[in-house]
Amino acid sequence: MMIDPIQWNAVWLVEKYLPDCDEPYESIIIPGNLLVTGGAGGLWNFLNGNPATLDAFDNAHAMLAVDDSTAAETTAQIDIQAVTNRKFKAMAATYPIHSFSQFDTATKSIIYKSSFTLAEANYAWNEFGLFNGPDGGGALMLNRKVAALGTKPNTEVWDLTLTISMA
Repeated sequence: MMIDPIQWNAVWLVEKYLPDCDEPYESIIIPGNLLVTGGAGGLWNFLNGNPATLDAFDNAHAMLAVDDSTAAETTAQIDIQAVTNRKFKAMAATYPIHSFSQFDTATKSIIYKSSFTLAEANYAWNEFGLFNGPDGGGALMLNRKVAALGTKPNTEVWDLTLTISMA
């Protein structure tokens, strides 16, 4: 009997920019995250052909969220944990990126990206996740990661990128 295990791989990237600079002065790669129960259920719902009950994780709905909570990750969580110092940010233009081909292994991944401007999310970035809607709107959280990324000052733009792949 052949066993075909599926492995969920998530890699987060934070790129920190000084004003008027095209290249980041620092890039941090954070592997892994927790696929939460609600997010897994949402994926199965889409695969089962019932997307009408959920908004897609597409450019019109997907948001990356950051906050300053250091609460441990659990699969039962349905939201990022901070009450204040939290920001949901829409996708950058053209994101998420995914191209389909039955024969190209690059199609096993999807990339989400949000850019946090000078005035946004100026606090310690300790937690981040992917949602299919805005804060307070009953959005579904797909995944969550807790890691200290530094404190974003109001003099910098930080880009947060999530690449999810299956192998």
